[in-house]
Amino acid sequence: MRKQLLVATLSIFVIALCARAAFLFSSPDRDWPHSMLYEGDAPIWVHWAQALDRGEPFELDLPLRTPAVAYAMHWLSPGVLRGPFLSYKLLWCAISAAGCALLFLFARRHHGAIAAWTAAGLACFSFGGYVTATSLNNEAPYTLVLLAILLLSIRLLTRPSTGLAVGIGCLHGVALLLRAEHLLLLLFLLAFPVASLVSQKHSQIVQRRTRLAKLYGFL
Repeated sequence: MRKQLLVATLSIFVIALCARAAFLFSSPDRDWPHSMLYEGDAPIWVHWAQALDRGEPFELDLPLRTPAVAYAMHWLSPGVLRGPFLSYKLLWCAISAAGCALLFLFARRHHGAIAAWTAAGLACFSFGGYVTATSLNNEAPYTLVLLAILLLSIRLLTRPSTGLAVGIGCLHGVALLLRAEHLLLLLFLLAFPVASLVSQKHSQIVQRRTRLAKLYGFL
């Protein structure tokens, strides 16, 4: 069973990667940092990475944007970052394809085989997925990190582990470096265990009062 699941997950990754690579190589903007269909902040990440490569301040060193993409480009570039950006886009395609594979795993474990194959098929051949995978923005990496957080968080609920909790915390940190609005989701996710504890305490109080009432009634 595990072997079949692994083969299916790897197959989805390969199919999604091939589809995104075919879209990339068929586009005249393959060497640009962004796509003709979606520019986003890709030029800004490139300029920021170039400033880091040269040891220069960017935007007065003010924390105006999430830094993860720019620093990733800075660390991956051997010198001062410059085009063509085809290799970076291929990496983004692989990240996006990995997101499709994680989506399949998540859906397979919690919603069944039909839902998993349907979700994976839609993700693999999504035109929006092609566009975000071929533009050096934070959507593709954030999607991968978010799916990993959801998958591991559900596992943490069923099999609590300190190491797993620390790993999820690190993933939340990466997600915050990719998207500032992830803080809202983090607060939402943290509300669940708090609400659960409050509910348990309330239930315990109600049970104690019920027992006391029965005791008084007996007396």
